[in-house]
Amino acid sequence: MEKEKLPAIHLYIGDWLRDHIADCSLAAQGLWLRIMFIMHDSERYGYLCRDSLSIPLESIARRCGCTPDQFNTLFAELTSAGVPSKTPEGIIYSRRMVRDAEIRQIRSKSGKQGGRFTSIKRCEGKHKAKLRQNTDTDNDNDNEDDKTILLWFEELWSKYPNKDGKKQALGHFKASVTSKELYEKCSKALDNYLKSDRVKNGYIKNGSTWFSNWQDWIDYIENNKEKQPVKPPLYTDTTLSK
Repeated sequence: MEKEKLPAIHLYIGDWLRDHIADCSLAAQGLWLRIMFIMHDSERYGYLCRDSLSIPLESIARRCGCTPDQFNTLFAELTSAGVPSKTPEGIIYSRRMVRDAEIRQIRSKSGKQGGRFTSIKRCEGKHKAKLRQNTDTDNDNDNEDDKTILLWFEELWSKYPNKDGKKQALGHFKASVTSKELYEKCSKALDNYLKSDRVKNGYIKNGSTWFSNWQDWIDYIENNKEKQPVKPPLYTDTTLSK
């Protein structure tokens, strides 16, 4: 993806305060913010890469203004909280920043198509009737797509335990789920979320909040603590004599 020329970074305060990053220390949160700045200016938006390769951690630490030891400690905290992600090649990236970039690209393409169709509809001549017929067919297809997406949403919404913010949740769903493949990923993400310790412990996000960042739960793995081995019974002389 071509590097975007964006003068500002999108920072969603509500999502930040309700996401995994909020469970980290202030120092770790500050480090992640600095890393986001670097990813914002990266050749591949949302990724820590240079010449299509992962940037060495020592180099990242210098750019963030900390020592390698400080960086390793704080980044380990972020990793434990599930904040950063990595590609199979080991490149660190922000799920939210990558998702936002994809949505901007889709909206940009849609806007260009919309402008082209508007221009065509204004043309007059012998193709006017044919154009109107084609436009009606496109609208019918769009209506069918909307119905399908609405059915997908209702199916997932019926499973979600916190029903607050349905209208906003539907808006997020329509913007991010545009194919059957994405619907299946969203369904998998919801299953992972409902099985997580957070939900089992009663911490359930509003529906509008979860559907705004459901992608975070596609590959989520619960960091369960290792079970302690069962200690053998302690035998005493009195016990053995019985």
